[in-house]
Amino acid sequence: MKGQEGYVGELKELFTDNPFNPKKDTVNKKYELLKKASEHFYEVCEPYRELWKKVGYSPSDLNLPEDLDLLVFFTTEDFKRYKDVVEEVFQTEPEKAPKGFKDYEVFYKERTPEGILVRAGKRNPFPEEILCVPKEELDKEYPMVTSSATSGNPSIEYLTPIEKEAIYKAYLSAEKMCTSNKEVDKIIIFGPSSEDTPTSQSAIGRKACRELEKTKGKNSHYLLSECRFDFTLVPKRAEKLTDAAYKNEESVCFAFSTQLLYEFLKKMKEKGKEWNFGDNGYIAVGGGGWEGKKGRIITDAIQPKEFVEAIEDVLGIPPENIHDIYGISEPVPFACYADWSEKEEAFI
Repeated sequence: MKGQEGYVGELKELFTDNPFNPKKDTVNKKYELLKKASEHFYEVCEPYRELWKKVGYSPSDLNLPEDLDLLVFFTTEDFKRYKDVVEEVFQTEPEKAPKGFKDYEVFYKERTPEGILVRAGKRNPFPEEILCVPKEELDKEYPMVTSSATSGNPSIEYLTPIEKEAIYKAYLSAEKMCTSNKEVDKIIIFGPSSEDTPTSQSAIGRKACRELEKTKGKNSHYLLSECRFDFTLVPKRAEKLTDAAYKNEESVCFAFSTQLLYEFLKKMKEKGKEWNFGDNGYIAVGGGGWEGKKGRIITDAIQPKEFVEAIEDVLGIPPENIHDIYGISEPVPFACYADWSEKEEAFI
């Protein structure tokens, strides 16, 4: 990216040294970049900036590594899950929400020499919260599961336009490889539209999908949005779109949620329904979910080999056209695609 060359060059320096016995210059460079990253997020992220204001200084005041224990931080998961973070130290643990914490959810407590440190924030509202399993049932049976693909994500909200563009281009590049750099007639996306999930990292990838199809978004179908987030309607809608595409001999890319696509394949198999798209069909799933947990979408775990075989059996798409995408938004945005390996029985 223009304007990022110097920073990228600095990062590359860290990988030219022996990681088990690094030179002193390399160690110092790491601390220098850590300070730069903290200063950047101090500027662009209001919740992070508010935490620094509590301690009365800023990242630029620190001299690393000597002041490393003064560095203010909170975990990536907390960062993604909460907004408007507040922090306070109390002499004893408060019995009710203290002043300034009303309507906030406490997500971190720690006993310190000064007292009880309490950190709280407003949970990010997000349409995908209502998918599949109600919260009260989920909390009884499963631990909270969040991710940048399926929960509100300040690490996307507070990105600069240049960083958002970088992620978009990374996803688009990976997705184009999934269709062998060919534009397709139709994209069936097993997930919501990017407009319905604006603070999701994967929304950027789903938005990039539109560039893969010939009419640039007119035939991109976001199943969850089209079904008004009614999980039970997704297979029916997907079947109707697939029938039409096959009848019209259209090229199709089936994209996004591994779990939702696999549930569709299983239901079609139960009905004895099958198509034969051959090289007219492509798979570009992403966002994980292989263990059966993704945000509030809870399904059985998925074995990659069984997933690929189901695609072959139901959709008639060959393994060489089946791909998985992996993308991250922090610390440096990138996305890559994986080919299916029969030998390893995994996406490589």
